[in-house]
Amino acid sequence: MFLDECFGKRDQPKRLQAAGYLVEPFRKHFPHDPSGNDVSIRDPKVIELCDERQWMLVTTDSNMQFTHVEALKKTNLLVLATAHNSADSMDGWVDALITLQTKVFRLHKKQIRPSFITFSQAGVITNIKPITAEMKTKRNRPREC
Repeated sequence: MFLDECFGKRDQPKRLQAAGYLVEPFRKHFPHDPSGNDVSIRDPKVIELCDERQWMLVTTDSNMQFTHVEALKKTNLLVLATAHNSADSMDGWVDALITLQTKVFRLHKKQIRPSFITFSQAGVITNIKPITAEMKTKRNRPREC
């Protein structure tokens, strides 16, 4: 699984690895600029990387299913997103992923792709939504290149 930047702080990747997940942290593939400035990485670039490598994308961007549906339709990607975009308690989201491990492995193996799945901090899958050709992007933010 590819962890977006919010999941890459402190010991979260190590906790997920200890629980049995194969983890690819965001900063391993998109390092900080050497000058110390944050580099803005656009979601379509992350989606493309995950699709090329056949990784599940784990993100806090629950709106990705609306804002990047065109990019997702071109993939064979499984996206697992937090049920809301609050990244204030990432340890709670990591705990939920650990609780959901068996279900996540099963979804990774059997779910139709591309699909967008959300989960709660209580460790419950709250939505499974296959991305279909008929879906259209509903933009709430500026278009990313």
